[in-house]
Amino acid sequence: MRRLFENIVLLSAIKFCDMFIPLLIIPYVISQIGLNSYGVFAVCLTIFNFVLTFNDFGLNTLLAKKIAQNKDKTWAEENVSICTNIKLLLSLLSSLLFFVFAIINGGEYVYVTLFFIMGAVFESLSPISYFQGIQQLRYASVSQFSCRLISA
Repeated sequence: MRRLFENIVLLSAIKFCDMFIPLLIIPYVISQIGLNSYGVFAVCLTIFNFVLTFNDFGLNTLLAKKIAQNKDKTWAEENVSICTNIKLLLSLLSSLLFFVFAIINGGEYVYVTLFFIMGAVFESLSPISYFQGIQQLRYASVSQFSCRLISA
């Protein structure tokens, strides 16, 4: 029961950070780049969120479920590696399309896009589904928080 409560608290903390970090960063970004350039940032942020959704492709949820059902550590490591490779491939493909979009729309998008592409790659390398599957959410929360801070 204690482990369940701890996992619920840690997952809630991850979601809270996902919502709270932008509340801290967006006013700072607006003050640094100005209102006119914020539109460019907002467009890139929106596309970045689509890229993250595409990159995940449901793999995190499926992998966490399969790892929880199958307790074999070798099987888990192999499948985490396969899913990470798939997510990296999807990340590179979607990042390439994102970068082409930036080049087509002008130079002001290119620099912002490069930072978001770096965030997409870091998110693809996040092992959160493995830690969710073995129910060690303490490590998952640290990993997820680190990825959010790096990509922010």
